[in-house]
Amino acid sequence: MKSLLVLIGAALASFAVVAVFADNAASEEQGAKPAATAESAAAEAAPSAAVEEKPARRSRKSMALEPLPPDTDWEKVDWVSRLTPMQFRVTRQAHTEQPFRNEFWNNKKPGEYRCVNCDQLLFTSKTKFESGCGWPSFWLPVTDDVITEHPDYTLNMQRIETRCARCAAHLGHVFNDGPRPTGLRYCINSASLRFVSAKDVKAAKGDASGAIEKAAPVKSR
Repeated sequence: MKSLLVLIGAALASFAVVAVFADNAASEEQGAKPAATAESAAAEAAPSAAVEEKPARRSRKSMALEPLPPDTDWEKVDWVSRLTPMQFRVTRQAHTEQPFRNEFWNNKKPGEYRCVNCDQLLFTSKTKFESGCGWPSFWLPVTDDVITEHPDYTLNMQRIETRCARCAAHLGHVFNDGPRPTGLRYCINSASLRFVSAKDVKAAKGDASGAIEKAAPVKSR
C-alpha cells in the first residue's frame, strides 16, 4: 500500500512539473507576440516607403525635361540619370515604343514638339497629321537642319532612320507615304519628344506665333 502511495505521489509531482513548464512556454509565446506584431507592422509600412519614393522617380523624370545648354558636350551627358527607362531605350538605344500606347500619337493640341534629350525644336502641331500608324506623324520638320537621316537595315527592312541633329537622339523613321505638299511621313516616337503647348510657348516667348504658325518652306527631296 505504501508503495502505491509513493508511486501516486511521484506521478502527481511529475504532472505539476509538466504544468509549470507548459505555463512558462505559454507565457513565452504570449511574450513573443508583440515582436511578431512589430515585424508585421514593419512589413506593412514597407509599401508606404515605396510610395514615398515615387515622387523622387517622378522628379527624376521631370529632370529630363529641364533643358541643357545648347553648347553641352552631348557625348558626355549621363543620359541614364536624366531620362526615364523608356526615353533612354528609345533615344539612346534606338528602340521603338508600342503604337497607340504612347503619349502623343493622338495629341491634337497646338504647340511645339522638342527633342526630349536636348530640347531642340523639331516639329510643330501645324505639320502633325493623323496617319493611322499609332505614332506621332509629321509631314515636315521646322527646318531641314534639325534632323539627320541615316540608312537603317535592321529587322530585315530598308528604312531611313531620323535622329536629332544636335544630340543624335533616335527619333524614328521617315517614309514616302505622307500627305501633300511634301509626301513625307516622319513617324516619331513619343518618348523622343517633349510637347510644349502654344499657351506655354506664348508665356515663354511672349508670342504664340512664330514656329507654331509658320512651317518651314517645303523643299523637294
